[in-house]
Amino acid sequence: MHHNLKPLSELDDWQLEHSRQDIRGRRLVGPSGEALGTVREMLVDRDHERVAAITLSDGRTVPVEQIEIRDDYV
Repeated sequence: MHHNLKPLSELDDWQLEHSRQDIRGRRLVGPSGEALGTVREMLVDRDHERVAAITLSDGRTVPVEQIEIRDDYV
């Protein structure tokens, strides 16, 4: 992971484009429907001004390129 990733919750000067993009608290589900955890935090790459990864409730980090956002889960 890039060293310049900062938790969204700690960035007062950074906002998501739309509030519906905030996936914190949503379930992360694997490709075959298995529950993998809950999204605890979104990590922002300040160099590229984008969310680059998410952190799960168990501490694992997942790059956003590997996720797809649905209405009630990720």
